[in-house]
Amino acid sequence: ILSEHKLLSIGGNRLTGTIPVGFANLTKLEWFSTGQSQIQGNIPPELGSLTHLM
Repeated sequence: ILSEHKLLSIGGNRLTGTIPVGFANLTKLEWFSTGQSQIQGNIPPELGSLTHLM
């Protein structure tokens, strides 16, 4: 189940676009990386509700 994930790395690939608002549903997320990808735009404010995110 994705909501149980603690680590998410979508970097180092050719993904493009923006960070999906739905990532805010990953309530146990502690670490998130988009390094070396083509992700652009603002960080969705909904991700501010992820209290475990460092």
